[in-house]
Amino acid sequence: MEESPYQHSETDINLYSVGPPLQILGAMEARETFPAKRHVLLLRRAGEHRTEHNQQVKRLISLGAWDEILSWPPRNRTRASLHSNTRKFCIALQKRLRERSLRLLIGGFNQYSSHLLRSTLDPVHTVMLDDGTATLHHFENYLSINQFHPDWAEHFDPRKGLINKLRAIRSGINFAKLQEPLDVFTCFDIEIPKHCQARIFSHSFRNLAGLCELQKQCRQKAFYFGSPLSEYGIVSKETEYSFIKKIFRHYSSKDIQATYITHRDDGSSKIDSLKHAGLATRSLGMPAEVYFATASEVPAILASSFSTALHNVSKICPDLKTEAFPIPERHFLRKAQAAYTVLEHFRSNGIRIIDVDVETDGKSAFA
Repeated sequence: MEESPYQHSETDINLYSVGPPLQILGAMEARETFPAKRHVLLLRRAGEHRTEHNQQVKRLISLGAWDEILSWPPRNRTRASLHSNTRKFCIALQKRLRERSLRLLIGGFNQYSSHLLRSTLDPVHTVMLDDGTATLHHFENYLSINQFHPDWAEHFDPRKGLINKLRAIRSGINFAKLQEPLDVFTCFDIEIPKHCQARIFSHSFRNLAGLCELQKQCRQKAFYFGSPLSEYGIVSKETEYSFIKKIFRHYSSKDIQATYITHRDDGSSKIDSLKHAGLATRSLGMPAEVYFATASEVPAILASSFSTALHNVSKICPDLKTEAFPIPERHFLRKAQAAYTVLEHFRSNGIRIIDVDVETDGKSAFA
């Protein structure tokens, strides 16, 4: 693993294509590692209905001194019109940035727009930014075997028949450009396989950690970071609700006051159900990483099932206790390999794994 800081050459422009808050945080940290004359943020905006998401994004943008902020074209009703507008946007950007050295830093490895940018702009250096659970999943399943594009990009490979050749022309993606290696800028400790062409540049939220002052730890309090598992169709609402109650009982038996920290994509019905059951809930109103870097009082225990906030916050506040409560795979409604990739990362990084099914039902979560 390459350790930051690293001697990167200065480019005329660093272009950061990002969407969710964690990608923006990665861009903020990357500014200190990858030098450029200008740092330009290219934002994928969410719909107006995602109120908390948009509030967090707005707050994070205000923390960074960007030389310019651009936005991707808004989403349209049809995929065809969205792709058409995205292609036009990339071509206009290419004309504007012509004859300037460009480093491209992308969040959202699965995004069509990310790879259209790679193909159109022809950057001198391309870096994949942190994207939570997806970072580990994408490295393990793609970059580690030297595949530097998602599976869907195979449909644009003109070497695989006439239909694919037509798809490639229509998409505007130069498939050959997607074969070029990506580097990764991440806070995760990722081991690089022997023949992997990707380089890993590590960070530990140094800029955020620098905001930390003396914090008071509340020893009898725990924050459980929620995830939109039922909202994303990974488990049923009943399973998720039952599992959260088991975790609260676990802490109650130890005289520890637990609070469910809502995810920005949690459904209102789930939160209302938890409140109705007498379980404490709270919205931090900002990414967990920012909250723990700036709060004067924090709980002594951080918990979750699969949220990478456990790992990230421990980089900022290493003295806090971290515990993971994995939901048994037998309860999953669909395959969620990324969740268990994160769980293995938790194990290897010393995060305590607790099986509440054994405590309450006598059934192992891993049976």
